[in-house]
Amino acid sequence: MSEHGVVHQENGLSRDKLVQTGLDVKMNAINKYDEIIWKMRSGYIVILYGALTLLMGTERLTHLRELARDPTTSLSLFFLILGLSLSVFLIDFGYLRKKIRVIVIRDMLIEVAYDPECRFKDKLILLLHVAAETPLQTHFKAAHSKYRSKLWWNLIWILLPIYATTPILAVIVYLIHLRLA
Repeated sequence: MSEHGVVHQENGLSRDKLVQTGLDVKMNAINKYDEIIWKMRSGYIVILYGALTLLMGTERLTHLRELARDPTTSLSLFFLILGLSLSVFLIDFGYLRKKIRVIVIRDMLIEVAYDPECRFKDKLILLLHVAAETPLQTHFKAAHSKYRSKLWWNLIWILLPIYATTPILAVIVYLIHLRLA
């Protein structure tokens, strides 16, 4: 590429081919992040509820009132639930942040590919080099706001319901049964 942003054809790479390759790479990365995230989420559910069933046994699950009377066991189970939920949430959040960064960059590449008047056209090479770990705020302030918006939406509507439901339910069940005891 010349200093004026013109892609040279000698090496066989046109601007369109570079953008298409960049889009393919970004889509592959998004799919890989999705695989990791959903394996983590399903593993969290299996491990959490499997561990609770193993620790409490199926008979104790039917006698929650007795469990509420034993604060040592109740608190131990609550902190187990909270610790596992928080740990997996933080790992998930890290992967989600990277995935959303790649999604925002992919969207910008699509804009470059299909809009001849795109405002990012002069930053094509930079867009092709941006990885999931690269902060968007430095080079793409408009993209950073899209990134934050997508991140908050995912945090509120996906992550919090997945990882906060069981700890909150554990507290509610404990308080209800403590009150009834």
